[in-house]
Amino acid sequence: MPYSTRYVHGPVSAPYVATLTLEALFHVATRMPADTPDAILNKTRHLGNDEVHVVWSEHWRPYKRDTLPTQFCDVLIVLYPLPGGLLRCTVSRKPDVAVFGPVWEECVVRVRAGAALVRGAAFAGGRAVRATMPLYQHACSERARGLDALASHHPLPATFEHFVPRVRDPVPPDQPPATDQGSGRLAAALLDHGANSWATGTQHTVSPRPVKRLGPFKRPQPLQNAPQTAPPDAPVRRAR
Repeated sequence: MPYSTRYVHGPVSAPYVATLTLEALFHVATRMPADTPDAILNKTRHLGNDEVHVVWSEHWRPYKRDTLPTQFCDVLIVLYPLPGGLLRCTVSRKPDVAVFGPVWEECVVRVRAGAALVRGAAFAGGRAVRATMPLYQHACSERARGLDALASHHPLPATFEHFVPRVRDPVPPDQPPATDQGSGRLAAALLDHGANSWATGTQHTVSPRPVKRLGPFKRPQPLQNAPQTAPPDAPVRRAR
């Protein structure tokens, strides 16, 4: 899992593990940015706030717990490589943390099996630390509570017949375009009228037309000539 894309001096990432019952993120010191004083401060804060510390030491002296001063670090796992493909593992824990496995306080394992054993010990140590917290709930319990809240506050009413096809095919089918209600009624009326005409034997060339007028229409009135003052056959006087 990448941290940020702005760091160009080396790979910036973190190992991430997720299963059905587990989710964990490891802070690796060599994969975290440390090119500025602020980056170094953030790096030490992230590492110091972790509950489980895993240290690889090739020094002849034992690793001191106060090398990284922090009030956390409830579980400290230190690995010392040995000749012959062996690995020495030491596990130190705070008094209130219960005993866990698969590696113990002092043990020697093969290097080929060291990664899986140490990873399992880190997971078990983290769970042992969280078990000491008051009102702590396991991840499965928290997930069940979240599912109950989702089912009670966000239900979607549906029948069993509609639910089963959605489980098989989650993609909803394409909905037909909505048609106008008025045009649908007009089409149904025309179809019914055509069926009645076919049953009675009435034939229409183009379309059936109503016999009765839909409304009173006024016909244009003829134009009347203006009144004349003299009759048309009256004699005209001529001047001598």
